[in-house]
Amino acid sequence: MADAMLSQQVQQWGQRLDIISNNLVDLYGAESTKRIRAQAKDPQQGFSGITLERATRALRQLDDLIDQYAHLQQVIDEAKGLMAKVNQRRDTDDRVRALLNGPSVLVATQAVAINQRGLLDSGNPEIRATPATVIATMERTFALARDDLAAIAAAQDRITPRLAALNQKLQLLDDWAQKLGATRPPTLAGLAATVAQVTGDPLSGADNLAAQEAALSHWNQELQTLDSERQKLLPSLTQGRQAIAELRGLVTQAGAAYAEARAALADTTGLVPPATIEGVAALEAWHASLAQAVQAGRYGAAAVGLAKWQQACDTQLAEARTAATRIRQALDERDELRGRFSALVAKAEALLRRGQIRGANLQPLATATRTLLQTTPFDLSAARNSVAAFEAALAAAQV
Repeated sequence: MADAMLSQQVQQWGQRLDIISNNLVDLYGAESTKRIRAQAKDPQQGFSGITLERATRALRQLDDLIDQYAHLQQVIDEAKGLMAKVNQRRDTDDRVRALLNGPSVLVATQAVAINQRGLLDSGNPEIRATPATVIATMERTFALARDDLAAIAAAQDRITPRLAALNQKLQLLDDWAQKLGATRPPTLAGLAATVAQVTGDPLSGADNLAAQEAALSHWNQELQTLDSERQKLLPSLTQGRQAIAELRGLVTQAGAAYAEARAALADTTGLVPPATIEGVAALEAWHASLAQAVQAGRYGAAAVGLAKWQQACDTQLAEARTAATRIRQALDERDELRGRFSALVAKAEALLRRGQIRGANLQPLATATRTLLQTTPFDLSAARNSVAAFEAALAAAQV
């Protein structure tokens, strides 16, 4: 019968191998390990710096653990096989003890140069260790590989959302800058290189990433300042377009009224011709150049230019309003004199029918006034005096 204690030892070694197998499979098959292994093999976007060093070491150690496990399992399986034989001899138990307690596990082979070999020496002697020694070595190796892989995975988990946020923020600021007519500052010139460096070496690249995040934040503040300046100018541009439309309308109306006055009135002294459409077009072209300056982000120059433009536009508007008012007043006075005279004539006829006019004959003055009011070009001064004289005569003739 096999030694009971020996059977228990073999069973315990089998249980240990099961635990080791589970832990190796879990570490080897972890998503983080797969991700690290894939990036380590990527010729374009692989690891660099200290992360490359630790990833290479950890993956090599993990592969070594698999090999060591296979050699250890081979020894334990051999011991199990010997223990399973029905008819065992004493030397079988001794062989099992030798496997469990002696240097039975292949650890490595060592090439020996010919000048260092004896006649009966192998060129590739095997280095073996006891299962307990191999287990102890594997425990230390497993801990090192586990900790390195965990550190790399944790660093990746920290920087991945930061990189995503950085790229998203950069896209937003690029779009905003284009709208404001601005460009990326020199502080962000190396952003792409920094992102690549941090992606390749997440263990040591966080400081560089922080510097780029700070530069991006500073640019955001600069764009906010520019946008504030732009927002202050936009209402002025809108008001300017409205003023141009008003000026164009005034010039058109005043021009038509001035032409009417020149044709209708005998004396246009004091009536100033309005600004020309060409003058309005020049003002509009100036305004367009200022709008282009705003679009290009030259807010300081645009603000100065808009102030000067507004002053020039206000002057032209005031002159156009004054000219239009005077012209319209002259034409309105002509119409008012005609209406006023018609009312006076109707009043005189009514008084005459009632016998309330004495002495004076108003007909000659009425005829002369009517002639003046119907004559073109219209003599505003003479008509004004004639209507006033007729009104005075009518008042004097009333009983």
